[in-house]
Amino acid sequence: MSKSSEPKYLSPRKIQKIRSNDIPKSRKGKSLVNAQKSAILNQIDKDKDLLETIVRVRDVRASIVRGSGGQIDFLSVYGENDYDYAVHGIDVRYFPKWRELSDLMKAYLGFLLSTICNGYSFTAVINPDLEASWLKNDVDPLDRVKRMLSKQLSKHKINGMPLFLTLEGKSRTGKSKTQLHIHGYFIPDDSLEATTMKKVFEDAFYPDLKIKKGSNIPVVIVRSYEIPNTSNGAVRWVDYGVKNILSPGAKIKTSQIYLTNSLRGCVKEFWSIIRQDFDN
Repeated sequence: MSKSSEPKYLSPRKIQKIRSNDIPKSRKGKSLVNAQKSAILNQIDKDKDLLETIVRVRDVRASIVRGSGGQIDFLSVYGENDYDYAVHGIDVRYFPKWRELSDLMKAYLGFLLSTICNGYSFTAVINPDLEASWLKNDVDPLDRVKRMLSKQLSKHKINGMPLFLTLEGKSRTGKSKTQLHIHGYFIPDDSLEATTMKKVFEDAFYPDLKIKKGSNIPVVIVRSYEIPNTSNGAVRWVDYGVKNILSPGAKIKTSQIYLTNSLRGCVKEFWSIIRQDFDN
């Protein structure tokens, strides 16, 4: 089967956990699952290399502007200039086209955009009573999270919010179970929408705000930022969110990156600026 004819669930660009039960009986086999995981890991390595190149080009452009005494515009430095190719030696026109980007790469780009456009990063812990109910009723947690957030976003009239999230049920090391929680970021139009997003999370997962004594605050929201002088500082938060996506544990049925259509639209425009290709 050629890559172009493979079903979508086999595309490594989806960055999602594939279990044997997800594969039609006609194509069963552990080797296919292992091959898929290997393909995804290879895709992740490619994404990290591409991201490193994008950030390197950006930083070269920024240094050129600073050297000439100019003021940095943190969006424009992602766009091509007439004179910087001779310095960084990278032809951005040969970057992958939009349709060739993985969901992880789109999440990376979205986070870069989030740091430019006053976006926010968050962690929201799922109410343990909800988690118990989902388990009892054999509910897909990620599907339910998306539905509940969509309902509250619409209720609070910000349903076009550019949003990225992942769902976890494991610890930072991946060795032990934790309460279900989501990590992600969003890009509001203003600070009022950022405040509203906290209400969205609370109404979705803690409608009565009943927090057990000794429990941590269920929703934490902070400004998105890059960590300087580290190899993965530009998108550390995205990497943290996807760390267990290929080994989510038994609590999570569907383990994949989730990006709203509005975020995909913003990132597509951003990618056009980076590639200087408005046809994609």
